[in-house]
Amino acid sequence: MSTNVANPFPNPILKKSDLDDDNLTLLNQILANFSKGLNDATGINGPIKLANHIDLGGNRIQNVGAPESPTDAIPNSYANDTYGAKALAPAFNALGKQVMQTYRQLSNPDQREQYSSFLNKILNTAPTSNTSFVDFTPPSGGTITATVTAGLHQRVDGSVVPYAARTDTLTLPTAYTISTIARSGGIVTVATSVATGLTVGDGFTITGVSDPSFDGTFVVLTIVGTTITYIQGGPNTGTISGSGHLSVGGVYYYTLSHGQSNLGLVGGFSSDTWSNRVQASFDQTTIIAVVVTNSAGGDTSNSAAGGTPPQQGSAVAVIRRL
Repeated sequence: MSTNVANPFPNPILKKSDLDDDNLTLLNQILANFSKGLNDATGINGPIKLANHIDLGGNRIQNVGAPESPTDAIPNSYANDTYGAKALAPAFNALGKQVMQTYRQLSNPDQREQYSSFLNKILNTAPTSNTSFVDFTPPSGGTITATVTAGLHQRVDGSVVPYAARTDTLTLPTAYTISTIARSGGIVTVATSVATGLTVGDGFTITGVSDPSFDGTFVVLTIVGTTITYIQGGPNTGTISGSGHLSVGGVYYYTLSHGQSNLGLVGGFSSDTWSNRVQASFDQTTIIAVVVTNSAGGDTSNSAAGGTPPQQGSAVAVIRRL
């Protein structure tokens, strides 16, 4: 018979013959199993381990001792002395008439936490404060090597944590030759030599146009065949032919998770947008650097880490700055 309290005890039916000498061994074993089970259930053999919940039918658990570990139950007297009015009274009395200043008002912007260390774990999207730079090697064989240098990340409570450098070999994005491009009324119309396969809402990058104000990362507004429109502020222009490339993909985010010293890599995305930054971030992470590549290699204008100086010019979008 098993002595495990998770298994029910059998209900043996004894016969007169069970007291014969040949059966005394079996009977003694049954009695020994019952004895052990009762000693286990009453705590004689050590802490009682139950196989199911306790339903006391409204009765109390009495004579509970002071807790010694985080999972221990606590008696009413301990709760009152530690967490009740008796425990809080000295702190309130010390404040006197200023006691209400210790309360926070819901939705009051003047009382929001801005420097507490708990914010270190919940801030996850740019902007971030760090000392890194983004470096590229010359492209080779359709790839490029990108390095985010080692640096220091300043968290929202002012504390600073170090992290190591990270180097990756990235595949250059697919590039399409631009046939014509023009801007009118804040809308750019670009035609490529072949269809890109993009759809409305997809991101892409424009590089190498003879008028550099066209360069940047954008989102498809409309697309018909090989002709795409998108929104971009700037002066109206005439049609520029045979200049520049439209690239799909090539945006990577380097992230730092709380408590870690090694950078993570997420990508590549088709464009650098807030929605993509949120998708690249997870709880307890923050973006250290944005690395953008195009068909020509590393895009130094749109790549940045915390140590990258701000750039001037209409082609540099705020959303791409850290």
